This record gives sequence, C-alpha cells and structure tokens, in this order.
Amino acid sequence: MSRRESRGSSARVRPRRTSEPSAPLRVGGLLAILGAGAACTALGVLVVGTRFEARDLEIEARRMQEMTRERRDGIRQLETTISQMKRGEALREAALGPLGMVEPASVAMEVLEVNPDRVEAFGMASRRARQRLVIERVDRETWKEEGF
Repeated sequence: MSRRESRGSSARVRPRRTSEPSAPLRVGGLLAILGAGAACTALGVLVVGTRFEARDLEIEARRMQEMTRERRDGIRQLETTISQMKRGEALREAALGPLGMVEPASVAMEVLEVNPDRVEAFGMASRRARQRLVIERVDRETWKEEGF
C-alpha cells in the first residue's frame, strides 16, 4: 500500500499551486475604476465645498443678527436720550450746566407771542425735513443691504 492509501479517507489532497497569473486587468476595466474614482472625488469635493459655504453663511447670518441687535440697542438709547431731553427740566439742566447759560431774573422774563402763520411755516418746514430724513435713512439701509 502506498502512503496515500494508508492515510485513508481522512487525508486531504492539497491543490497544486500554479504559477499562472490571475486574469489580466483590461484597459476598459482600468478606465472604469479610474472614472468611478474621479466621480467619487468630484462628489467629495462638492460636498466639502457645500459644507464650508453653509458654515460661512451661518457665521455671516450670526454676524448680521449681532449687528442688528447692536443697532436696535443704539436706537433705544438714542430714543431714551431724546425723550429725556424733551423734558423741560433736562433742558434747563443742560442749558445751565455744560452750555454755561445763566438763569434770568424773574422781572426780565416776558411772554413772547408768535404769529400763527409763522408757526405753520416752521411746522411745514419741519415736516419736510423729517420726510427727507426718513427717505435718506431708507436709501442708506437699502445701499447697505445691496453692499454699496
């Protein structure tokens, strides 16, 4: 009996190794792999670019919101200052303090009567000036929004 037969059915037969190379890669297959790689790379670049752009837009939106908040606060402070200045006592204090005016004697005070036509003329001029200021403010805000 030969050695193989003596081992019986429990022996495994080892496959012979061949020195033949595996199937060669064809040019079409190589081009398909390169094309798929290029497409995946382009898609990856597009996704990354889009994410960076979205993040930049988020940052810009936050910055604009912060600027808006600061401007609203500034407007509120100005409105508060204006309302305080409209009070008679605040005007008196401002005139006597920083402006260096003096309080007149009570005998020197008189009542001044103004012609109603003059009052109306000054009121009309004041309304026109206010309208021009509002138009200029709207124009300025429009220019800023458009990036001028």
